[in-house]
Amino acid sequence: METADIYITISRKAPRAGPGSYIAVLEATTASGQTGTKTLRKRIDECTPHSLELMAIIDAFKCFTRNCSVRIHSDHGWMQSIRTNGWLDRWREQDFKKGGADITHADLYRQLESIETTRGLTIDEVNADLGSYTIWLKSEIEREKQTEKEKK
Repeated sequence: METADIYITISRKAPRAGPGSYIAVLEATTASGQTGTKTLRKRIDECTPHSLELMAIIDAFKCFTRNCSVRIHSDHGWMQSIRTNGWLDRWREQDFKKGGADITHADLYRQLESIETTRGLTIDEVNADLGSYTIWLKSEIEREKQTEKEKK
């Protein structure tokens, strides 16, 4: 199975909802054997850091057309936490419900699960290392924050 990497940084760090942006770099081997990259950027008017990271992963997953094993690299670390603690598997078993009610962001988790299933994607690893994209991603997200401040 082919392997792809998704490198994500987000602008929203405060736990409460508000405007935020993400930048993601997708790196994968193309059908011709070449390594290709694609950059995604999105600004969301109302989000939490967790929902922002999930939206970045979902949007990145929508770009894949073939089965592959995906490594997610995110400086936010929410997906790493839920995977390490086994929460994602537990939530899946409970249809993303706790005490009969949907967990926070259940709609995004269901969407992620659907895309994983229909596109044949497997999350192989989740870590906080942005690799060679660290400096660029962080400078780009800071530039976006500055642009937002200037608009106000």
